[in-house]
Amino acid sequence: MNSVPASIRIFVDDRNDNGPKIRISRREIEISNGKFVRPFAVKIEDADIAPFNLNDVLTDGNASRFISLERIRNDLYIARLSSLPNAGIYELEVVARDVDGVNPPSIATVTVNVLDTMTKAYFKRSRYERTINHEKLHKGNPLLHPEFDGARIGDVRFIILRDDPGWLLMDEYSGNVFVGDVPKDGVSSGKYDISIAAVNRTSGQVLSETIFSLTVVNGGKVTTVFKQKLLSKVFRKDPSVAHFSLQVLSRDDKSAIKIIRESISAVDEKLHKVSVDRSAISLVNGNVLFQMNKLQNIRSIQFQLVTDENADDKGTTSYLDHISLVMVYLSSDPEQVAARNRELSRPKFINPWKTDLNIIPIKLAEETPEGYIVLSLPAYNPLNGERYKDLRLSGDMSQYFTVDPETGECCILCLCLHKSLLPASEYDD
Repeated sequence: MNSVPASIRIFVDDRNDNGPKIRISRREIEISNGKFVRPFAVKIEDADIAPFNLNDVLTDGNASRFISLERIRNDLYIARLSSLPNAGIYELEVVARDVDGVNPPSIATVTVNVLDTMTKAYFKRSRYERTINHEKLHKGNPLLHPEFDGARIGDVRFIILRDDPGWLLMDEYSGNVFVGDVPKDGVSSGKYDISIAAVNRTSGQVLSETIFSLTVVNGGKVTTVFKQKLLSKVFRKDPSVAHFSLQVLSRDDKSAIKIIRESISAVDEKLHKVSVDRSAISLVNGNVLFQMNKLQNIRSIQFQLVTDENADDKGTTSYLDHISLVMVYLSSDPEQVAARNRELSRPKFINPWKTDLNIIPIKLAEETPEGYIVLSLPAYNPLNGERYKDLRLSGDMSQYFTVDPETGECCILCLCLHKSLLPASEYDD
């Protein structure tokens, strides 16, 4: 008699052992009349499962000045024009990196061919973003002032083209967006992407379009943009890792935050306070990105983050409610630290000795007496500045000289030195 089948469920813990891979729709982008001739998409493939499949996608190259990537799905991005370039050939570099910086990045280079110069009316930015507290949604409050060029105000009418939430007002002559009639039951918290267009007043033709991304947060959420008032993290220094990142906001949280630059403080391996290159720390998609090549000698670093909306309220109670302290400790492998310290503590001599010049020429007159000080060359430990006293002479002529380990003075030991040397001869010691 057979037993009843039993189901077995097996859970396998994943780890971040696969780096991202970039797949692009084409190797060349063409732009004509201020638009992409064909859409350009980027897909990020990562064999890991969540949360290890999260990646930062960045753009570089001279084309990154006018092309940005908009995420339309977790792993899919589409190119947008953020400004209008001049005609010419450009280069766009797409970089996908692990959020933790564990695996090597994936890089794809694309040629951008701008066929002509845009001369018609256009919005200067393809996307505008704003975060606002629910309590500030009062009728008439300004939300957006878009920049528009290339046409007379009287010839253009601004409209909300798509995804109108129903409680916004737009000035058809300036394009300014205001809070309109707010529903009695309030506005739901969340992100609203509204399409704004400039149309020809005579023909109704859409001349240009931009996106206004408005994030509404309720009173409770404003005080908890930062889930923790203190963020502390320890990272292991690894020469093979170019950067590492610290996640501050969730990937779905689009709150605008900034680093309070004057709050940056760091100490080195000797616990001495040191200055840090401002570009060593940056914010990318809610993550703090640290450049390792600019933090080699740093032991710990701390700074404050603040919500962009409250950055100008310094000194107020509201300001204190919207900041978070970040403390990062950089640890090194003990064996690597010991080896580096041994290398750094190798004794050094004072001038005229130099690291790239180990031969110091000495001229002696005939019948120079015994005990004459030929050279004073004390040695010291570069790490602590202490005098190094274990000095010895070596070489073919070392028998004719003596060195005082206390002072580093090298003296002639015997007069027979002159009998063993020819005039103007040279020797090493």
